[in-house]
Amino acid sequence: EGSGGVLREMIAVFGFGVDMRELKKGENQLEDFFGKVKGIAHAFAGAFAIHEIFSFAEAQAHLLDKLEDTAVALGVSTDKVQEFRYASEAMGDDADKLLNSIGKLQVSQQAAAQGSKAQAESFKALGVNVKDTSGKMKSADELFADVAEGIKGIEDPSKAAAVAVKLFGRGARKLLPMLKEGREGVEKLGKEFQALGGGYTKKAIESGAKFEHQIARQGAVVKSLKSQLLVQLF
Repeated sequence: EGSGGVLREMIAVFGFGVDMRELKKGENQLEDFFGKVKGIAHAFAGAFAIHEIFSFAEAQAHLLDKLEDTAVALGVSTDKVQEFRYASEAMGDDADKLLNSIGKLQVSQQAAAQGSKAQAESFKALGVNVKDTSGKMKSADELFADVAEGIKGIEDPSKAAAVAVKLFGRGARKLLPMLKEGREGVEKLGKEFQALGGGYTKKAIESGAKFEHQIARQGAVVKSLKSQLLVQLF
């Protein structure tokens, strides 16, 4: 029942003597007030929804931009970066842990190519060449699969762990369960990720980069406006 009906019921119960004309006027004003409150509530709800959508888009655009930056840094596709993130999560670890370890593997690769005896011996123990048949440095994903296959062939767990730590750093021990599965295990997780949908598409990543650019442009404009306003204010 409306607000006016509630008022009339209260008056009837308590036996107040009230001018009904004034009561009717009050009812109309009260209903008008509630109507305005509802309008404001709807406006706030709409603004909140827009804010939430924008925040979601901004967060996703930042993630997409990060995916692209990581892909460039490692020299692999954004699909491979997402496969590695999925593999890391599948092992119960942070999504970026595996990517950081692969970055360290590339540092070891460069060191071995430049003559570091310790790193060269580690790769040699796994039967892995840091360069491909054409003499170019192997890509991060190819090298990782080769190293996994090499570690799979080491029966002594302590020796496998020691070699892994030399190539990947201290976080290598958490990678051992995956590395012990060899190339097949690495490829299996990649295929599993693709079967689940493959994550963000190339088009989505490109759109995210454009959105990030527009956000940066907008931020620059707002700062310029603030600067002019502050000059006047000061």
